[in-house]
Amino acid sequence: MNLPPKVVPRGHLDVACWNAGISACAQSVQWDRALALLSEVRLQRLNASSVTYSAAITACERASLWASAAQLLDVMHQTHIGPSAVSCAAAVSSCHRSSEWRCAIGMLDAARSVSTKLDIVCYNAAIASVEQSGRWRWAFWLLCRARQDRITPDTISYNAAMSSCAKDARWQHALGLFARMTSDGAWPNDISKATAIAVCGRAALWEATLSLFSRGEGYEQRSDALQMQPGGGISRGRDGVVLRAVCVLVVREVGAGGSPRCRLEKFLQLPLASHHDVCVVR
Repeated sequence: MNLPPKVVPRGHLDVACWNAGISACAQSVQWDRALALLSEVRLQRLNASSVTYSAAITACERASLWASAAQLLDVMHQTHIGPSAVSCAAAVSSCHRSSEWRCAIGMLDAARSVSTKLDIVCYNAAIASVEQSGRWRWAFWLLCRARQDRITPDTISYNAAMSSCAKDARWQHALGLFARMTSDGAWPNDISKATAIAVCGRAALWEATLSLFSRGEGYEQRSDALQMQPGGGISRGRDGVVLRAVCVLVVREVGAGGSPRCRLEKFLQLPLASHHDVCVVR
């Protein structure tokens, strides 16, 4: 015999149940309901945890409500709970969505001042915030600050910092970051290569672009895309995004003929055909 599920009175729910409800609201971007549930937790004088506030901040982050996220993070600072890496990352990310990069850096500094154990996710969120506004100096500063905290920047960190340099046409700095990636154990991916190519394209540095593909690094893209193997060999897939970017750059910047085109064809071991701004690998 199947008995109906036992209904627990609302007043008897523990904080774990409320946390689950707030998290569910965050997942469905129902920030108003998430904040209402948090208010109910306070009203019933339950012991809200870091998980409770982190879930509510995540709901605000997904709705781009950076001011509400900042307010909740302040509440965590003022209570015995204290901010966590998860809550800090979510709050800083809300600033990224709203282009409030100064607030993002302020949140990060406030968390550091109370010895919050931050992680690379927190720093990546802050770097993404300054990247969106093209503040490349701040991106460099955050990379240095992460190292001071003994946090190793990853591929996401470098990609965002490179992008901030590209937006301000700082190709030397962008390529410098690209060259340093592997020393930090951050392996270049599609975005890294595409960003480096873009910044070289703006500076008409076709030789530097070819150099990116001739270092013999063991670079591999998505499984359904072009692959570059050690030694510079290339195998094509359904979506050779980076390869097309190189071809378009060289043909567009230096023309359809001449030494650069011949060098590219020799390097790729493939003939190239161009039509206006589109370059096709045959």
